[in-house]
Parts: sequence; structure tokens; C-alpha cells
Amino acid sequence: MAYSDQLVGLPSKFTIVDTEGNIVVKSGEIITVPVVERAAAIGKLNQLMAMQAEYADEDEIILAGPKYIEIGEEDPSGIHPESK
Repeated sequence: MAYSDQLVGLPSKFTIVDTEGNIVVKSGEIITVPVVERAAAIGKLNQLMAMQAEYADEDEIILAGPKYIEIGEEDPSGIHPESK
């Protein structure tokens, strides 16, 4: 398996654009096979692999959200257009 194949399915840690400013992949988007192929076609595959490797050991910070609290009726009559 090529290292570039290991990128598929991972979230991008940054945005890559081509020379014309077109977005190849945005930060946070999932890297797909077409993204890897396009990055290779524009000469940015090494950059993609290097940047992903640089951030690979970085732990994601996940904060617990507040507990869900019911604040009212789920579908109060007259509010939702389809509930009439």
C-alpha cells in the first residue's frame, strides 16, 4: 500500500489550492482518492503527505458538551409550516 493510500479517509489538516486558486481540499474535509489524484496531478502530493504526517501525532481535543436538556415542545403547533 502506498503512503498516499493511507491518506484516504483522513480529515485534511489544511487547505490545498492549485495554481489558479481552485480548492483541491479544504481543511477538515475528508481526503478521497480523487483528492489524492488531483494533488499528485498538480505536484502537491508530497506536500499533502508531509503536512498530514506532521500533524499525525497531534491529539485531537474533544471537549464534552453540556448535557442535553429538553427546553420545550418538539413541534409546537402553528410554528412549523408543515404542522398546520
